[in-house]
Amino acid sequence: GIFSESQMEFRDTFNWVIGNQSIKIGGEWRREKNGNSLVGGARPLYSFVGLWNLANDAPIFYSINADPTSGGPATGEREYSSNNFAFFVQDDWKFRPNLTVNLGLRWEYFSPLSDKSGQQSNIFLGPRGVVDAQVRLVDKLYESDWNNFAPQIGFAWNPKMLDSKLVIRGGGGIGYDRLASALFSNVRFAPPNS
Repeated sequence: GIFSESQMEFRDTFNWVIGNQSIKIGGEWRREKNGNSLVGGARPLYSFVGLWNLANDAPIFYSINADPTSGGPATGEREYSSNNFAFFVQDDWKFRPNLTVNLGLRWEYFSPLSDKSGQQSNIFLGPRGVVDAQVRLVDKLYESDWNNFAPQIGFAWNPKMLDSKLVIRGGGGIGYDRLASALFSNVRFAPPNS
């Protein structure tokens, strides 16, 4: 194969201190490109159990990644890309000298995998399920999800009775993560192009 992967990322945070509060506002953008060409899948693959099978030309397994329109080797060349966006606001509030409360909200968007070559396909189930399913070319592998709002809350408490020898911290929130594009980039070998 010919492997070509790149990633660009830009992020920035603005800090603003107002009295006993520290407010952070920030954002980030990440673009990932996967231009791997898995042309090695277009070569025949033969697997033999031993020398006798090889001598008799009797492989136990063989395969080739072929272009169904021509019967020739499939290209396997795709240029997949995805974009990730995030914005957040966080307030660290020193509510008392021994108690700090953290509140925050983060929004994230993970764009679906897209293919610049226009050869990405997906399966669409019909009214009877797999029986009348169709494989069609698509711009996006799956639908966009714009609803990734992640609230966060936390605290740090230093009980006075323990003479500043203990800090109790806690918090919770919702977090989102993108699906790794490696899970989906094997779609380059899906019908109707392979």
